[in-house]
Amino acid sequence: MAVCDICGRKIGMSETKRMYKDAVLCHYCNARKQLTTKPSLTEDEKRTIFNYYKKYVDENKCTPAGNEAIKSMMQSLEYSLDEELAKELAEQKQRIEEEEKLRIAAEEEARKKREEEYRFKIDKLKEQGAKGYYEYKVVSLLDNAGLFRSNSGRIDVQAMSEILNNLGIEGWHLVTAYSNEAGKNALSGGAGGAIVGVNSTVDENILIFERFVAI
Repeated sequence: MAVCDICGRKIGMSETKRMYKDAVLCHYCNARKQLTTKPSLTEDEKRTIFNYYKKYVDENKCTPAGNEAIKSMMQSLEYSLDEELAKELAEQKQRIEEEEKLRIAAEEEARKKREEEYRFKIDKLKEQGAKGYYEYKVVSLLDNAGLFRSNSGRIDVQAMSEILNNLGIEGWHLVTAYSNEAGKNALSGGAGGAIVGVNSTVDENILIFERFVAI
């Protein structure tokens, strides 16, 4: 009993054995092969035929003769495995770009909403006769990245001083600071009411600043 070189289906005695190149085809594979000679195929029709044959290639059911027959048919369709992959990658890229646009749009919408709420609150403060409000900034310094750690393993005081002075020039005032390492958190009182961390090994330094904004 003959077997289809593409899908592996057994060809019954009552069926007519079809040949394409050196491959034996069953009725189903031959029917799709005949479609490839259709004068004008739509992209959907091409994809349907392609996916039918690709299924058996992926499942390793094709004999060498069957693989060669599929390659020949794909050439007549001007549709190849490489083209299919390129098309899938292009579609994936388009989806990612569209999702990124939606994410950016959502973030922009959220930012505008926060600004509107911020302006509304400032207007309320003005109505109440307030002279201004306090603004806060949180700075995280990761010394385990090497930027703020000296060769001795201690914090690079000069580097941290530069950050504090630069923020001070902008009007920021340090109100709280603490240090963490692997979840540990040791705190002690500091000058001016500031809280300063005292871990012997520091991975992260959290600095909290405030400044008065006049309105």
